[in-house]
Amino acid sequence: MVKKRGIGLLILFAALGLTGCGKTIVLDEQQTAETAEYIAGLMLKYDKNYTESLQYPEDTQQPGATAQPTVTTVPGMTASPGGQNPSATSADGAAEEKVELSDAMGIPKVDVTVGKMTTCSTYTGGEEGYVIYAKKNQKIVVVSLNLKNTTTKGQKVALAKKQIKYQLTTGDGKSYSAELSLAEDDLVFYNKKIKAGETAKGKVIFIVSKKAQLTGSKMTVEGSGKSVTVQIQ
Repeated sequence: MVKKRGIGLLILFAALGLTGCGKTIVLDEQQTAETAEYIAGLMLKYDKNYTESLQYPEDTQQPGATAQPTVTTVPGMTASPGGQNPSATSADGAAEEKVELSDAMGIPKVDVTVGKMTTCSTYTGGEEGYVIYAKKNQKIVVVSLNLKNTTTKGQKVALAKKQIKYQLTTGDGKSYSAELSLAEDDLVFYNKKIKAGETAKGKVIFIVSKKAQLTGSKMTVEGSGKSVTVQIQ
């Protein structure tokens, strides 16, 4: 209470001092508030319960003004306003290197191309006694890949430990992950040696809805820190 009375007296003295002699100085509402807040600050600046609340003109934003976002660019990336998809480029502005299926599968010495896509209700994959069955409302989609050894030496292709992910996106926009099968040519657990210059066959098996639209389907392969999407015929 004593502090509040002291503040009131200081404000009164200040007002009298301004009008004591010479010209009369008239303070507007903002200036009066600033003067009072300043004197209060001097009196109460050591009081932990006091917090300065006056907003000065330079601290307030003009009506209608909109803060502009800061766009930060990362080397190799071109930023666009509004958080839209940036385009990736190399340091010299050239397009990034094209990723092949063999890159994502971690077998750079083997050329991998997409073969045919077939459908069935049961699949054996050449393994005697092993059968995959589709449920009544499902169908099996088998995507074939060709693996050609382009070197002059035999190449061992062991994919089990590479943890490659295969995803099929059908023409109606639905996505399906590859099935884990024990078929000998299944590319999830593929483990064979391909002789120099020869081409081996591999299969990726998906179980999809029976109503799935296969026209325009795509398959995405992720592995070895890379990802590639290919059109399926």
